[in-house]
Amino acid sequence: MSDESKYLFGASLRIMDAPSRHEEITTTLGIQPSICHKVGDINPQINKPWINNIWVIDSPLPKDADFDDHLHWIAHLIAPHEAFLHDLKKEGARMDLYCGYTTDSIHSGFEVKAESLMPFTRLGISFGVNVMIL
Repeated sequence: MSDESKYLFGASLRIMDAPSRHEEITTTLGIQPSICHKVGDINPQINKPWINNIWVIDSPLPKDADFDDHLHWIAHLIAPHEAFLHDLKKEGARMDLYCGYTTDSIHSGFEVKAESLMPFTRLGISFGVNVMIL
């Protein structure tokens, strides 16, 4: 291990419980999902059916990019489509930002700029972080 600690980030927008709208989400946002499945589709990793409906887009930025940059990438993607996403939520879809933080330092943390969260707050999109210490 080097003397310099590693800090890696990732961020994904997850849209859940809108299985009949997956194709429309893909078309409207203009991007193929990183993950997309419906209840009953077979999970090829375990050869069992999925128990949830989800459409996910991962930030394509490198893991060593600044956390705010990952959030800005997703915010830029959804900005022109806020009304569409708001309508999905009104129809029962759930949305969240599923983020990852990986470090090899037990004494570490990170900061998120308020402006990085504003686009998601406007839409009522929850924010969660999975922390891994290696």
